This record gives sequence, C-alpha cells and structure tokens, in this order.
Amino acid sequence: MGKIILDDKEKKLPKLQNEYLGHSIHIIKNKLITIFNTERPSIKKDIKQSLNQTINVSVDEITIEHQSDILNFLTHSPSYLKHQLQGFASGYMSKKVLLFFSDHFYQSDVFRISNAPITNSDLRFQEKITKVLLSYIAPKDMWEVSKPKADTGLGLKITFNIECEQLQDQMVVFLDSKIISVLEKETDILMPREKIIQCLHKNLETIPIKVSATLTQKSMKLSDVLKLKENDIIETDLFSSIPIHVGSSQLFEGKIVEKDKQLIIVIQQERS
Repeated sequence: MGKIILDDKEKKLPKLQNEYLGHSIHIIKNKLITIFNTERPSIKKDIKQSLNQTINVSVDEITIEHQSDILNFLTHSPSYLKHQLQGFASGYMSKKVLLFFSDHFYQSDVFRISNAPITNSDLRFQEKITKVLLSYIAPKDMWEVSKPKADTGLGLKITFNIECEQLQDQMVVFLDSKIISVLEKETDILMPREKIIQCLHKNLETIPIKVSATLTQKSMKLSDVLKLKENDIIETDLFSSIPIHVGSSQLFEGKIVEKDKQLIIVIQQERS
C-alpha cells in the first residue's frame, strides 16, 4: 500500500487556494492510491499490450508539490498531456529507466548507456506509458498530447515504483491544480474499473428491450391486399413453432398453450 507524505519543508510558495487545504484533496489522494494499487494487475496487462513490456507498477507516495520544484531536477523534458475539460498532467521517467525500456520497446540491437542523449523516440515511449497510467484517472480519449507548458503551480506528485526483472526505479506523474479541480467535481471517474463495469452492467439491466413473437405469416397477392376492407377475414394457420425475437435478433422458439383460460407462449428452446 502506498503512503501519503505532506511536504512540511518551509518554502516560499504562491498562495494556495483554500479548497486545497480542505478535505477533498485528501479524498482524491486516497482514491488515487487505492485505484493504482488495486489495479496493479490491469496496469501491468495494459502496459504489456500497449508497450510489449512486463512492468510492475505501484504507488510509492503522493505529495503536494510545486511544479517548479520538480522541473528543477529533471534531466530531460516530461511528457505533457492535456485533459479534455481543463488542466494538464505530465509524466517523467529517469534517464536510466527511459533508455532501458525504450531500447527494449524499439528492439534496439545496441543498448545505450546512461550518458546517451534522449531522442524523440524515447520521449514518445515516455508519453505512451504516461497515457496508460493517466487512463486510470480518466478515460484515454479524455487525454491528448500537448506541448510543454509553463509552471502551473501546486499540484499532486504521484511517485510510482517501476520494477522488472532487470531494473528497479521510479517514475513521476504530476497533476496540476486544474486537474485536481476536475477530480473534485467528478470523483466518479476515480472509481476502480471493476466497479465502473459493475455499475454499467446494473444500468444495462434496466434498459427496456422489445420482445416480440411472430404467431403467423401469410403471403398474398398485391391485388388481393388492395381489395381488403374492414371486417374482412384472412384465413391463416398459427406456426407450430413460434419465433421469439429480442430486439431484431431471434433468440428463442416457443409454442402456444392455454393456461387459466388464457393463451400464453412457452419458450421451448434457445436458438443456437
């Protein structure tokens, strides 16, 4: 389980909005820790599918930080993604980790050493893994790649432990204050995926579906149809096997029987 650490160092920081000193930001922090730790198997699977890398990811800590304090220690550019509603998130992997996983992802014949320069291909890999992690905060289609942004002030710094057989290190994702505002208003997007799926299934079960049974059909000439008038009788026979449709698809077959002086349809078999 991750831990929460509030930075208590004395720093000269811009004024923090009152709401960030309240209860909501701590709820967001706790929910983020819960999501990323309970979804570890899913994150591992998504990274494997998206990046062909077997990586274990877990939250080490979440702190309230000023973005400039983070940027001062970076050796290369973070990956910036803009949220559809408002705000920005950024992801950063240390140079050693980025070179290692990028070389494996692009199946490089020669694995670079730690003083090798960072390429655009490396930054695209960093961008991909950042987007995978952010998809557990909001759906992937709510994030789009953005150009580097100026210092956006205080926000949440999420430090992840990154582990594989050959390497152990950390990665940082920073959420700016505008993203936090979105999460405060829309905390439902912080539900674990399993719970979202359960809610979706529950909602789907209440959707009304048209069920129809065709009792008979008859072909007639157009000339005979044009002669039909009120009180005319059309002779026909009931089907011995009644097709039952759910929506536009035939799912069952049944038969007509009498019960309590009423005609009812009894499902005989499910259509294969």
